[in-house]
Amino acid sequence: MLKIKNIFLPIILAVGAAPLLASCGKIDYVSQCKLSDYNVTTYDNRNFLDNGIGAVELKKCIDGDTTHFNQIEDAHRLVKVRYIGVDTPESTGQIEKWGKAASNFTKEKLESAKTIVLTSDIPQIGQVAQVDSTGSRFKGLVWISEKENAPIAELKCLNLWLVQEGFSFGKGMKDSPLSQFFIDADLQAQQKKLHLYSPESTKDPLYYVGPAVETSLEELSETYEEDGIETSWNGAKIAVEGVVCKLSGQYDCFIIDTNAEGKEYGLFVFAGYKTYSPMRTVGNRVRFVGIYTVYNGNPQLTDVAYNGSFFDAGEDDMKLISKNNPFEIRNETVDNLTNRAAINKVVKVSNLTITGGYTETDKTTQKPSGAFTFNAVDANENEISIRVPSDVWVINPKTEAKIEDWSELRDATVDSVEACINYFASNEDDPYNGYYQLKLCNKDDISITLPTED
Repeated sequence: MLKIKNIFLPIILAVGAAPLLASCGKIDYVSQCKLSDYNVTTYDNRNFLDNGIGAVELKKCIDGDTTHFNQIEDAHRLVKVRYIGVDTPESTGQIEKWGKAASNFTKEKLESAKTIVLTSDIPQIGQVAQVDSTGSRFKGLVWISEKENAPIAELKCLNLWLVQEGFSFGKGMKDSPLSQFFIDADLQAQQKKLHLYSPESTKDPLYYVGPAVETSLEELSETYEEDGIETSWNGAKIAVEGVVCKLSGQYDCFIIDTNAEGKEYGLFVFAGYKTYSPMRTVGNRVRFVGIYTVYNGNPQLTDVAYNGSFFDAGEDDMKLISKNNPFEIRNETVDNLTNRAAINKVVKVSNLTITGGYTETDKTTQKPSGAFTFNAVDANENEISIRVPSDVWVINPKTEAKIEDWSELRDATVDSVEACINYFASNEDDPYNGYYQLKLCNKDDISITLPTED
């Protein structure tokens, strides 16, 4: 186990030491903050999950404060890390000011690094890594260098760097030996008016704050069919209307609209883990204002808002146009589901036979995640995958228990399923190389008959 020095001494030294000045006149707290000052001497032959310290390889940048890594010293186990000490603005499902810029900063630093080391907070180094409140990500400090196999003394703390550049407020480091670095870096970012602290005249250039562009589900869908993931609408602030046709989970929904010829178009609306009443009633026709994004290969509308008042609604609030609008979730055949025009539609499919599948294992814990996917064919041998997320239950009709493994459904019949069509790119580096699937939105969306036992 690694020995840790008296945790209070480095803070006193950091405050009293002669400041290191960056080229722009800022104090470079990132260069002052060194793992070697805390009697941490090596990361060799250790892995983060078991030892709280270890070298890793970059797997995928998620946003400014969440990254996926592969461990080097433990068979490349996946480690999902939530950065401690920071909370950058959102840039994935939800878009916030400076979120994209913070995400780009983190990605640039990680992609240029030739050494990446993960640690727990200083007192926990030498212990098993700790999970965050989600239970699926680990709390960590990310240390980087542009040198290969860099010595401990030359590693720089990316968490602190984000605070120093004003991409995050310092957060949750009160009891850490590194707390003074985060406090001082945050105060300096305020004084220098960097990024999150910048005045109104220098708002985030990657975040559009002007009036929304009026459009329609038809226009959005047809552009996506033609241009795909690189659609020109990506990142645009738009205003669009649609009828709520399906609730998804506790907060979100799918909307639908038709053109003069009766052709249907759909879109997923992400509420950002907030409950907005207009979008939680099926049949409501709602005008939404939000940011159009393509997330994991699927278009969605995010950054929607509602202040709860019809008379006091602002320009960007969702507006209830009318209630009890008729719509139809149509029965479809499998051969009509595997194209871009079908993405985000909610459909019903009947009489499928389950032929195979896989149960998802959490790559960090090596335990079942609660999610699984199974393949099914129709009478004409057309195949479709059906995705069951971890928060959606499929009930075994014989035992009335939650199905945890797709193999419980081997050779079963899907009498009917109501689900959204989405696109899944199995290769993160090739988003166009994927497949279409039906994704369950809620419990009771599927009816199954198990095979009769001999």
